[in-house]
Amino acid sequence: MARATLKQLLSVVVVGVLLLAGLWSQCGPTPITRAPQPLQVAYKDIECQINGEYSVACLRQEEQVWLPFSFVHKYFEVYGELGQSADGSERFDFWHATAKVYKPKADYDPQGVFLFFDNYNVEVRDRVKCVSADEGVPISTQWDPSGYYYPTQVAQFGLAHYSKNLTQPLPTRQTLEDGGDSASAKWISASSSSFKRISDSERQSKVLLFTGRLHTVTAADLPYLDVDVLFKANSSLWVAVEQKGQPTRRIHYVCGQDRPVWADGRDAFYGMGSCGRWIRLSRDLALDLHKAIRTPRRPRGLQVVAIGLDGEGRLDDLSIASGSNHGALFWASAQWFVRHQTSEGGWQIPVRRRLAAGMSVLAPGWLSAMAQGHAASILARAYLRSGDKKYLTAAENGLRPFRVASARGGVRTSLWGHPWFEEYPTSPPSLVLNGFIYALLGLHDLRVIGRSKEAAALYAEGLASLRALLPLYDMGSGSVYDLRHVTVGCAPNVARWDYHATHVNQLLLLATVEPAEELLARTANRWANYMLGHRAAHN
Repeated sequence: MARATLKQLLSVVVVGVLLLAGLWSQCGPTPITRAPQPLQVAYKDIECQINGEYSVACLRQEEQVWLPFSFVHKYFEVYGELGQSADGSERFDFWHATAKVYKPKADYDPQGVFLFFDNYNVEVRDRVKCVSADEGVPISTQWDPSGYYYPTQVAQFGLAHYSKNLTQPLPTRQTLEDGGDSASAKWISASSSSFKRISDSERQSKVLLFTGRLHTVTAADLPYLDVDVLFKANSSLWVAVEQKGQPTRRIHYVCGQDRPVWADGRDAFYGMGSCGRWIRLSRDLALDLHKAIRTPRRPRGLQVVAIGLDGEGRLDDLSIASGSNHGALFWASAQWFVRHQTSEGGWQIPVRRRLAAGMSVLAPGWLSAMAQGHAASILARAYLRSGDKKYLTAAENGLRPFRVASARGGVRTSLWGHPWFEEYPTSPPSLVLNGFIYALLGLHDLRVIGRSKEAAALYAEGLASLRALLPLYDMGSGSVYDLRHVTVGCAPNVARWDYHATHVNQLLLLATVEPAEELLARTANRWANYMLGHRAAHN
C-alpha cells in the first residue's frame, strides 16, 4: 500500500483493532469525549506481519501501530464508513454487523403484518427474473437462470404486499376507463377500428369493447398500472413511458409468452399466458422496464404518456397510480397457491438443489417446510379476508407433508427423537433454523385463523423441538444457519449477519406468542448483542 494512501486512511483508523493486533497499551485507551484535534506527530511506515503468513503496510506513531481499515474490514468482517456527528463534525462509524433487528412493537397477530415483511421488496431482488404477467407473481432465478416459480418466494411476495396494504397509505390513483360514460380516457382509434362501452354479464358491469387499434394520451408521474382485460388471440395492451434523457419506450402485455423480452431497444414484452379469460394486471412499470432491460437499478422519474390497445377484446377498471396495488398482488399470490397445489398437499420446487457436501441432492419436485409454512400463512389470511373456504381447504391440505418423512417426499425429520420440519429435506438432515421457525409461524397462523387442530398439534411438536435444540445453534459470537456440523460432522455453517438478524427477529416475535418460553427471548437478546461485538465469556 502506498504511503499517501495510508495517510489518507488515518481519518478512518479504528482504535479497537489495536487490541486485536496485540498492541494495546497496558492501561487501555484514553476515552475521547470531544472531536480530536489534529496531532503534530510523526508517522513511520512499518510492516505488520499477520500470524506469520503475510504482511500488511501499517504506520507507527511512537508506541502505537495503526492498521488500515481496508485490512481490518476484511480480516475481522466488520464494517465502517465516514459519517457526521450532530454538530456537523466528521466521525467514523464502526459496526460489527449491518443487518437490522426489528424489535416487536406489539405481540404477533396472525391477522396483521407478517413479521417484518412490510419492509420487504421481494420483486426487486436480483434473483427475481420478473413478476409474471400471467400469474402475477415473481419468477425466480435463484437456482436456475431460465426462471421458475419458487413457492417460498411467491409466498414472501404475497405476505409482503399483504403487510404493506396494512401499513402504507393508499397511493394516488387516476382512473382512465371504467366502462361508464364518465370515463376520462379519450380513445383515439385508427381507421377501421372501433370501440364502445357495453354491459358485461360475467363482470356484471359496463366494460370497454374494442376492435383494431386505439390509444389514449396522458401525462402523469404515476408509473403503476392496474387494469382488467379479456383479449382474443394476438391482442395486446401497451404503455408508453418516458424518462429524462431517454427515448420513449413501450411495455407490451401480450397473449402467449410469459417471460420478459427486450426488442429493438425501445420495446419490452410480457406474456399474459393464454387469452380468452379475464386477466388482472397490476404492474410496476418501472420494475417491468428494469427487469426487461436489465439495467443496474430501477428507473426513476418514469412518466406514462400513452396507453394503447391492439387486436380485439374487452377492458375494465383501467387506472394508473403512484404506488403498488398491494391488495391485488396479495390475492395473485394466494390464488397461485390454490391453483398449484399437488394432490398430496405440497407445492413442489421444480429445480435441483445441492445444499452441502455429504448431503443428498434434492431432485426437482422436492418440498420445503418453509414454503409449506409460508403457504399456510398466506392462505389463512386469504380465508380471513374473503371467507372463501377454498383457501382454508388448501391450507389444511398443505399440512400433510408435515407428517411425511423427508425420505418419502415429505418435510419431516428428527434429531435425537425431536421432530423437525425441514426447509431442505436432505439426507442426513440439515435442520435449517430460519426455515423451521417460518414453518412454525405458518402453523400458528393456521391454528389461530382456521382453528385447525392438526396445525395446533404440529405447532406444539415443533415448539418442543425448538426448545430442546435451539442451544445447538449458538456459537458464542453468532449463530449457525443449520446443524450440518452435528449431522454430517463438517465445520459449522456460521450464519452471515442477515440470516443471524433473521433468527433474532423470528425469536423476538415468537417470544410474544409464547411468553412463558423464556429461552426464546433470552436467546434472541443474547444473539442481538453478538451483532454489537459482544461474545460469550471465555473459560
